[in-house]
Amino acid sequence: MTSSAIGLRTGEDGKGKKSTPSFGACGGAEVCGLAVAAAGCSGVSCLLLALSVCSAYWESVTFDFGQVNRTLAAAGSTQWQQPRPLFSESGQQTGLVLLPAGNSTANGTATGFCLLNVYASMWSLCDRVNSASATNSDYSDYCSTYSMLIRNNTCFSYISGYSSIRDLLDKTENSSESQIMKMQNNAMACCIVVLLCVAASMVTGAIGLLARVVPSIMVTSVLNLTAGIFIVFSNSIQHEKVARMIKKPQIDACPQCVCYSLIKTPEMFCNSTHRSASLGWSVITAWVAAGAYLATAGCWLALTRRIRIEKSKTMV
Repeated sequence: MTSSAIGLRTGEDGKGKKSTPSFGACGGAEVCGLAVAAAGCSGVSCLLLALSVCSAYWESVTFDFGQVNRTLAAAGSTQWQQPRPLFSESGQQTGLVLLPAGNSTANGTATGFCLLNVYASMWSLCDRVNSASATNSDYSDYCSTYSMLIRNNTCFSYISGYSSIRDLLDKTENSSESQIMKMQNNAMACCIVVLLCVAASMVTGAIGLLARVVPSIMVTSVLNLTAGIFIVFSNSIQHEKVARMIKKPQIDACPQCVCYSLIKTPEMFCNSTHRSASLGWSVITAWVAAGAYLATAGCWLALTRRIRIEKSKTMV
């Protein structure tokens, strides 16, 4: 057998020196496959997260205004004034101004209610009333006073708008509104952690793939794992929040609580007969994103192990 053949078998060149095995640009077919899988999973996870975070279908609160009107009619005019309906752009009733008997001005008392169908994203809460319509003139007169959060015919931002109601929430620390707001803040905090982890993982992942730096790839795996876990935390808070919104508060635990809602609601309408709260498809997308990030973490971890093995072979 020739010396060149022996060199090919033993991994030595013609001069008796050990040669470094060549595995191509990626370092081998298996490494290439894992790298593509890790990068692909990262991309899919980011798309799912963006779709969930940027959409406005996390939760919704809807009143059955027909049932509300029947209950008001049964209560009689001694308790409430004639209800004033509010409508959406399509002409569907999406709100109701409700004033106690004897209250004739918008600023005369703070005991009125503005029942609104609302929908929420991770960052804001919006109603469905067409405030520009002349038929909804009662909206600007009353809802800014009675709806607790929505001001000036705009959506309420949980981030920038929080400062405007902080004093009110501090005064009612154990109120139902304060408890719901705290849960929303916790969910947003988890979401911000997720976004930071995803941004950092993009940087460390790019460095790890381009330079084949094992610690960088391992950190990317940990960051994706952390992102998936915190999405689970955020989603769990959202589920608890909506579950609490569809039931009456326990008076013994919270004497000030009337109804778990960020829109002030009379206790008599805080039940499933008059009002429903539900999660939207954004939460489902977020759960899929959580699973995708956990799978992505597994791909990056497998890539870490494979590259470490390949590097150890070249050192032998």
